Amino acid sequence: MGEVTINPNICISPSEDFFQLLRDLDSPTEQIRKVLNKTEKDLSVDDLRWIRNHISKEEKRRLFTVLKSSSITFPRPVYPERNPQLEQRCIKLRREQEDREYKAMTRNIRESEMKEKPLSIQFKELNSILIMLVQFVVSVVTSFIFGYVAPYYLYGRTDVGARVILGTVFAFVVGIADMYFIIREHLRDDGIQLAKKET
Repeated sequence: MGEVTINPNICISPSEDFFQLLRDLDSPTEQIRKVLNKTEKDLSVDDLRWIRNHISKEEKRRLFTVLKSSSITFPRPVYPERNPQLEQRCIKLRREQEDREYKAMTRNIRESEMKEKPLSIQFKELNSILIMLVQFVVSVVTSFIFGYVAPYYLYGRTDVGARVILGTVFAFVVGIADMYFIIREHLRDDGIQLAKKET
């Protein structure tokens, strides 16, 4: 790829009032004649300097006025044309990247639209879900029983209210912990990784 270049020239496109001032000049330069004949459309800073040196003081004031209504083009960078093969490759890579992003976003939808899984795989999935539910219920119930029975065996307390509250607290804590692990497992199955905190 070539280097970026810049055209250092400042160009002035004269307005109608400026044209009138140019027409009043005696023996203008070649470039000014071309602009008057409209074979060229811009004046350079050197042309403007020549005009200023060849007009009267009265017309110099008029020159600043007509310059306000003219348009000035400042230097701009000129970028070389890109290699067509490089451009084609960039377009191809952009399309591939967009395609990968689209597939990643629509993966769950596409998987659900595929043909149904075999019956044996569906039974295995159902079996794992049922086992997970049974484990959750059993762990919560046994936690409640432990919290309910533990005060009696440890301290000999027989009041039901405190034992029920302790059993409920135990069951709640174990249920929350079980739910956390179940949700994390499902997220991992869906391809979502939980970010680990950096220490």
